[in-house]
Amino acid sequence: MRLQWKYALIINLSVLIILAAFYLLLNVKAVDDLGSLYEQGIKRGARFKEVAEKTIRPRVENEIGKRLKLYREELEYALRELKKEKPNEMQDVLDINVTFGIDARIQASLIPNKGVNDHINLTDEGVFEIRKKGFELYRTPQINGRDATAVIIPYSLGIVGEEFATEQRIDGFIQALFAGPDLANHLYRLRIMLLISIIVVSGLLIVIIDMMTTRLVIRPLQAMTEIIRRAEAGESDSLPQSYASDEIGRVTYSLTRMLRQLTGTHAKRIAALQQFAAGVAHEIRNPLNTIGMTAQHLRDLFSRNNIKSSDVEEARNLLDIVNFEIQQLQRISEQFVTLNRPKTLDLETTELSSLIDQVIAEFTLMTENAKVTVVTNYATNLPQLELDQGLIRQTLFNLIQNSIQAMPKGGRIYITTQPTQTLAGHGIEIEIRDTGMGIPPEIQERIFDAYFTTKESEGGMGLGLALAHQIITAHQGRIELKSQVGMGTAFQIYLPIKIATTPSK
Repeated sequence: MRLQWKYALIINLSVLIILAAFYLLLNVKAVDDLGSLYEQGIKRGARFKEVAEKTIRPRVENEIGKRLKLYREELEYALRELKKEKPNEMQDVLDINVTFGIDARIQASLIPNKGVNDHINLTDEGVFEIRKKGFELYRTPQINGRDATAVIIPYSLGIVGEEFATEQRIDGFIQALFAGPDLANHLYRLRIMLLISIIVVSGLLIVIIDMMTTRLVIRPLQAMTEIIRRAEAGESDSLPQSYASDEIGRVTYSLTRMLRQLTGTHAKRIAALQQFAAGVAHEIRNPLNTIGMTAQHLRDLFSRNNIKSSDVEEARNLLDIVNFEIQQLQRISEQFVTLNRPKTLDLETTELSSLIDQVIAEFTLMTENAKVTVVTNYATNLPQLELDQGLIRQTLFNLIQNSIQAMPKGGRIYITTQPTQTLAGHGIEIEIRDTGMGIPPEIQERIFDAYFTTKESEGGMGLGLALAHQIITAHQGRIELKSQVGMGTAFQIYLPIKIATTPSK
């Protein structure tokens, strides 16, 4: 899974899970609060009704029944005294309004200074409800900043102190206003709880995002930085071997592999450079030693008092030796320059099988002495190629010579040609295979390196296969090695067909 998708999926799932849990908790809390408020409302309503009927109504009926008339001052005084006498029962009472007759106008009140224009909330439907149930309970607007619940009950002067019956005469109404639940405080607590919940959810999201970012992004980047640091310090052997499967893990793996390849390539180049320097030193040491010894001998020769004609002749021979060694140095220098300079091809239309036969003919005496048999198998109707005959001849010569040297006890060399086709196009494949000792696997990848040789004791310079590789590459072809110890070696050369001319006979 891509890192971007994984990161987004984890974060989004975390947000959804936390929000779902938050929603469930709030829902449970809300249901619980609503149930609690509903239960409290029922209990408070019942208690308010009980206080109105058993505490307030008897006092009102007694005060009015004394004179069979409502005296405002005396009744209001009696209501205030009632609130003082029974503080526990009257603690939630905010106001008491009393009417006289089937009339909504307030005649007396717990709160003073109310006029005849003040009314209780009484309608015909309310009167009918009160006659039917004996009371009416409803919520009123706030009183002195507090929510209130109103209870309206009838009173009758004929049954003072007794429970009111629905068939009895109504002499007036009592409206008792009780303090309702403190909704503002409840809402305040709810807001505080929501704020705390939001802070907790935000904190959890921050922790989860930080953990996911650290795990999926920061740590892999730190690991990548550590890999670069180790590579700079030359500690490529201690680079990690396992990586995550996301994008950063794949980038880290590619980076590690590239660093290992660069380290290996750098080491190979250093080794090749050392080998090159050793090859140069080895090649020029012998001619220089010869020239040095010859110069010393010449100085000794001409230091004599009597120089004979034989000494002059000897000096001439020594100078010939010096000249020969100088030519050897020039040849070696030319090989070095040629090896490191792109080949300039002198292309000619070439019949490949004839060119191979010409090279094989040069080894007639050598193959007889080495007891080596050359077996050829050329494909028919091969097109002629545009080749640099001299360079291809040199390549074939080196390969056949190496095959003969790889079979000190004799053997066979098989040379075949056949048409082939690759992604690069049509071409001709030349295979030179011997039945010799084979090449060990550990040195096969270095076989085309300049100055790499396994024949130092035989005076080998290690340039033959390097030049062969360079020549074939210059022809836009390729040369490959297949070898197994004890089974022989095969070199396969692929040459592209650029211009197809008359097929060979």
